[in-house]
Amino acid sequence: AACNDDTILVTSDGGETWTVQTSGSGVDLVGVSVLNDSMVWIAGDDGVIVHTTDGGTTWTEQTSTVTIDFKSIEFQTEQIGWAVGKDGTIIYTDDGGSIWTQQTSNTTEHLYDVSFVDNLNGWVVGYSGVVLHTTDGGVTWTPQTSGVTYNIYRVAAIDATEAWAVGSQSIHTTDGGTIWTEVEVPCTITLWGVDFVNSDLGIAMANGGIVVRYTPVGVAENNESTPVVTLSQNYPNPMRNSTTIFY
Repeated sequence: AACNDDTILVTSDGGETWTVQTSGSGVDLVGVSVLNDSMVWIAGDDGVIVHTTDGGTTWTEQTSTVTIDFKSIEFQTEQIGWAVGKDGTIIYTDDGGSIWTQQTSNTTEHLYDVSFVDNLNGWVVGYSGVVLHTTDGGVTWTPQTSGVTYNIYRVAAIDATEAWAVGSQSIHTTDGGTIWTEVEVPCTITLWGVDFVNSDLGIAMANGGIVVRYTPVGVAENNESTPVVTLSQNYPNPMRNSTTIFY
């Protein structure tokens, strides 16, 4: 976990205990990307990106080429990663962060989060309902219509077609972002984090320790068979003045 004042919290027991580390950067640290037990990248203010290959025993600062405040960072492999931040900034590396290059976002809104499902398909979200999508690793970023105007702080991509994003409420797509649908959550405060295990299970986090859980609500299938009733010809025919039908 990354915190203010260059503070890094590390756990090796699932969060039972935490150890405090510092990167030596001297800035507030915000976004964390944990690839495995050893490889971690953290992004923060003033364009700072720090990296460890030994689980945090030592941290090395990388040259991001920008000075804006970062908000999020994500690595898909030991080589390929993205970081996003203020003023529409998106940067990309394909060599583990030795060289970072800027990508064109076509927005000046602050960008708050990035989520990829592989090396090609991903989303970026930010202020004023901004949603950007790429299918080529960020060579091109396409704006999508989110249908909302509030700030979107986090996005969780499940696969190349499905993703969730949260802010004052949540939005959801199952078609790659062609259509985003707003989904109400049972609280009235801003959601700051979201993560999905799969399409059927996700959690979102808010201030005050509030955690909301998503599971889809389906209509139970009714397999009860409907009896078939047959009304046959009366016999004899012609019949008497009246007949009785039992059912």
